[in-house]
Amino acid sequence: MQTWSPFLVSAAARAAAPSRLCRTFRAISVRTQVWLTEGRANGLVPSETSITDLNLFELVSRHPREVHVRRFTARAEAENGGDWEWAIGSGRLGWLRMRVQAKKLDDAGMAYTYLGHTQSNGTRQVDNLISDAGTMPAIYCLYNGQPGPTLGLTWGASCEDASELSGCMIAPAAGIQTLVNAADHSLGSVAPISVPWSDLVCCGPDPDKRLERIQDRLEAMGAGRGQVDQDLPTWASRLLERARVDDLVEVEGLEGVVLIDIEHQ
Repeated sequence: MQTWSPFLVSAAARAAAPSRLCRTFRAISVRTQVWLTEGRANGLVPSETSITDLNLFELVSRHPREVHVRRFTARAEAENGGDWEWAIGSGRLGWLRMRVQAKKLDDAGMAYTYLGHTQSNGTRQVDNLISDAGTMPAIYCLYNGQPGPTLGLTWGASCEDASELSGCMIAPAAGIQTLVNAADHSLGSVAPISVPWSDLVCCGPDPDKRLERIQDRLEAMGAGRGQVDQDLPTWASRLLERARVDDLVEVEGLEGVVLIDIEHQ
């Protein structure tokens, strides 16, 4: 069983990092946990949207060749369950796309208050996320501060030390849907189906099997393997071409898009 521990990642975990991108994902997770925990004491807990923006900004600023991000209008989340679409891969390996929705742990460190959010049209966000993802994996990115002191948490099986990297976790939307159906938004129930978001870029040393490893991680956590394609959607192609922000057509129903070229990490 993995339980929560202080913010610093162990020397063993740092030494195992196979890439700069992996180290960045780990560092962002640690910092997110600090923000949410220390922010409680000062009444300055950052919003879900602010955390997403800052985390993605750091990915881009540290990896300008590998990571490309564009934010669309804020209205998309009110109409659709998918906050962001991600494409991970390279021209040589192909591309794996997924839909990602963010949720933040409450200030008591016990539950995700808006996990069962119902949108203005009366449909549940989790249902829309799964439906609109189609054959793409649909996942939640969960921002966590220090858990409630009475919780003894068990995290999902990971290639990382989940107890040290729980600031940014990912969980399958299908598993979240099951919990929402049962009106269970508790961290104690979400933790066993959650793994560090760094699992997407940190697991395994073979560079030619990076996408296969990501598929393995997604499948193991119950999000499905998804499909690796050589052809990119228009939004991703335009990002690789480094199109100006105002030249990139918004994708209906998305708050933004992220492209990560793992060939150049």
